[in-house]
Amino acid sequence: MGVESLQQPIYERIPEPIRFTKSCLDKLNIDVSTFDKFCQFLGEFIGTGMLVFLGCTGCVYNESLVNSPFQSSFTVGLVVMMIVHCFGCVCGAHLNPAITLAVYIYDMISLTMAGVYFLGQILGAFLGYGLMKALIPDSAIALGGAAHGVCVATPHPDITAMQAFGIEFIVTAMLIFTTCSAADSRNLPFQDSLPIRFGLTVTCLGLSVGQLTGAMMNPVKAAASAVWTNDYQDHWVYWVAPMSSAAVSATFYKVIFKRDMVVRELNEKS
Repeated sequence: MGVESLQQPIYERIPEPIRFTKSCLDKLNIDVSTFDKFCQFLGEFIGTGMLVFLGCTGCVYNESLVNSPFQSSFTVGLVVMMIVHCFGCVCGAHLNPAITLAVYIYDMISLTMAGVYFLGQILGAFLGYGLMKALIPDSAIALGGAAHGVCVATPHPDITAMQAFGIEFIVTAMLIFTTCSAADSRNLPFQDSLPIRFGLTVTCLGLSVGQLTGAMMNPVKAAASAVWTNDYQDHWVYWVAPMSSAAVSATFYKVIFKRDMVVRELNEKS
């Protein structure tokens, strides 16, 4: 009897669609990997739509609807926590082109899939804001007659566009550092609390600079609100700052702080 016959078979647990779904895919001649990519797109589409709809709805106010900066920031953080928990296992729940860019720089996603993610995010953001406009009173979306509508990314009147750029650049860098550290191999044993950590990070950043720039950190969320309200004041800040910050901070973290787990032979001699 050879040694091979004494070895036990090695099994690997891999995620697969349920039998009904797999049967449908077989009949349609669709590969499971292709279906998974569609699910990733769908996860980003639904997740970003939920972020914009629930996050912005939590920020509305008028004469009869009371709100506060703390409530708005805490609401957005809780929404992020919920979405990361729901769709983190499906697509990573980026919800943000800046995070997708950072993940691409981190070599965790292909350029093609980064484009797919961006498409899902921009479509989801437009749908989310559109649903909010359809379901929420106009006076609440207009924030009781404020200069700009809910979630419209504009700097505070007392700061310049360049100051807003610097603020958005810094807070986006903090968000990207959180993303990169979550993907660090040294943090892999601590993934259970990831939704809470991301939710509290967004809450913290919102409480810090929300009244100054809106703490947007998300170009598609800014774009959706700008298009639906036709308000593009200093809109460039909310594209250039997050995307440039993501590129710089992700590259910096990858080169300086990132560590890969490698297998090495231990020296038997002490």
